[in-house]
Amino acid sequence: MPRRLLGLLLLFVTLWGCGGDGDDSNRQLRVTIDWAEASSGPGAQGQSVRVQIFTSSGTLVDSILVNAEAVPSVLSFTLPSDGKYRFTQDLYAGSAGTGSLRGTASLVRDTSEFREVRTTIGQLPTSIAVSAFRTEVPNGQNEQVYVGGQVGDLLVPIRSGDLTYEAVGSAIGVSDTGLVSANAEGEASVRVRHNPTAITGTLPLTVTASSARRSKWTVLVFLNAANDLSSFDEANVNQMERVADNPDVRFVLQWKQARGSWDTSPSFEGTRRYLVRPDSTSNIASELVQNMGNSVDMGSASVLRDFIAWGKSNYPADRYCLVIWNHGNGWQRSSRKPPATRGVSYDDQTRNFIRTWELASALGSGRIDILSWDSSLMQMLEVAYEVKDQVDYVVGSQESPPGEGLPYDDVFRPFRDDPDQSTRQLTKAFVDAMVNYPPYVSREITQSSIETAKLDALANAVSTLGSALSTHRSAVLPFYADVRDGSQQYGTGLTYVDLVDFCTKLEAQSLPSAVRNGCEQVRLRVGEAVAWEGHNANSPGSNGIAIEMASASDFAGSLRNDYALLSFGIQTQWDEWLAESP
Repeated sequence: MPRRLLGLLLLFVTLWGCGGDGDDSNRQLRVTIDWAEASSGPGAQGQSVRVQIFTSSGTLVDSILVNAEAVPSVLSFTLPSDGKYRFTQDLYAGSAGTGSLRGTASLVRDTSEFREVRTTIGQLPTSIAVSAFRTEVPNGQNEQVYVGGQVGDLLVPIRSGDLTYEAVGSAIGVSDTGLVSANAEGEASVRVRHNPTAITGTLPLTVTASSARRSKWTVLVFLNAANDLSSFDEANVNQMERVADNPDVRFVLQWKQARGSWDTSPSFEGTRRYLVRPDSTSNIASELVQNMGNSVDMGSASVLRDFIAWGKSNYPADRYCLVIWNHGNGWQRSSRKPPATRGVSYDDQTRNFIRTWELASALGSGRIDILSWDSSLMQMLEVAYEVKDQVDYVVGSQESPPGEGLPYDDVFRPFRDDPDQSTRQLTKAFVDAMVNYPPYVSREITQSSIETAKLDALANAVSTLGSALSTHRSAVLPFYADVRDGSQQYGTGLTYVDLVDFCTKLEAQSLPSAVRNGCEQVRLRVGEAVAWEGHNANSPGSNGIAIEMASASDFAGSLRNDYALLSFGIQTQWDEWLAESP
């Protein structure tokens, strides 16, 4: 029967029989909607309803739109399998799903519990039904509760502003949208109050101990797809799923999608945490661990810090790899406006981002073995120096890599196959995967691994070089600008220069020995700090670390003021040289 707009709907939301033979007739859906008081009753009123069925992972099973004035009819369809599903009924002011959302009724039931759902429009509830997919929630995880009003055995939509959520007991917290956070083991409940009538409904919950075992590696991926990179996120998660079959190498995601000009139909809206599960299909098979709702700012340093702490607490490991998935701009400004920015992880929904000088705070107090930038232009001395006290190895690109990002299956296959390799050796997998990935052969590809324990010596060498350049500025002046401009550079409208390429070219000029010796020491210290480096023919002068080399005229003003906020700017003389460089 065709699906058309209906008036009095007999929808088959659940007619499950008692048979155990797996017959599809046990999963037929049936619901009745009564519009008797839709335009005159004291409750939520409207002219159309959208009925939707969701799985526990948030996947939409089916959706039917119902108009109040249409001819009554009956439809039936079948759920794909036994288990728990969420039934949601959204009431709209106008016909065909137009106008404002006037009310919602939502409940979770197992296929073995439903016979029939009967609903009504326009009445005030006389009781409140509160449900969730889980009533036992592991500590550190979240669970969404769903609410529907009831009039006898009829389900009725409720205006969202009419509900208040309260956590009963110290084991949980609850947001004003019904998102429960499990904070400590114990018994608790969520109490939901319908304010116009003062009636309440309660859902008992138990917070259980986290069952996560200790692994050899936990890979924490801060996947901020609330921007124009959103078309690439699912492909990257699929790549992770292909190599997630070793329980000693776990992938944990904090993944945000948002509706906007960059993506008008995301697969979900909001921020979620997933444990990646092995799968070889193009579907997302990972386990939804937390639904964090729609108010998370992935451009916030504190949000990144909370994710790292949560991931370490709930998925403990001998070693940790953190991946920052998003746009990046090295230490400096971005052309993404407004505003002009200096940082990484741009959340276009909140218009916020993590400033480079906030990175130490964002990473928290614990140790991270590998920090991987799946972001543009981040493999700079200024950036790596900012995190040197919290990270052992920093992996990233001097260039702006393709939007498709890291080929995660190629990168992490060596982790999966031999997780006991040294951290230094495993960082080589990032370099090899990017340089050898066939789709990237025509792109500008660089990738390197920096050992942060060597950065103090490199920073001292760069500071000494800066002082030598200042002391001998008149001798350097005829050569400097041409050498800088002729060295390997990265980004558009930026002066990010490969440090070794610059020093090699400058050292070849007829200059005072202090300058030439300074260049030599920088090259030697870069050689010690760069554990692995790779690039293709499209970035021929790359050696693994870039640095800011703006002229004095470009460096003046906000650029210099922001550079002074960096640890590298505070600890070295390089910004003093930039303030007078030709």
